[in-house]
Amino acid sequence: MKKVVKVISLVLLMVAVSTSTVAALPSSVTRTYGSTTVTLSLTVNICNSSSVSCYKNGSSGVIQLESFITKYADMLKPEIVKTNYQYGGTGIGLVSKHFDVPGGYQVIQANATASVPDLGFHESVEWK
Repeated sequence: MKKVVKVISLVLLMVAVSTSTVAALPSSVTRTYGSTTVTLSLTVNICNSSSVSCYKNGSSGVIQLESFITKYADMLKPEIVKTNYQYGGTGIGLVSKHFDVPGGYQVIQANATASVPDLGFHESVEWK
């Protein structure tokens, strides 16, 4: 009986360790580099829109919004899933993208990736 309990305990411990290492991405990430702060954030209004922005308060460097992807499903037939892909967009300061959800659909997932090469900032955010 003790051997069975030990095996079960070991299996439960392995499951706990493996599930804890798969962490969900946050919907907002802020990193500070000296006096420069970079924030990448994703907001979702389930039935209306999804938006992503990347803001850097410093005066040097370029923010590259690499991708902004929104998955949305039909409200009456959830098995009908569509995806909107948006790539690219550079600028200094605020970089943003916005996606309007078609009527009768709702957002089920959104994610975005941005980088600031000269700061080594490369982050992804997700809403799910």
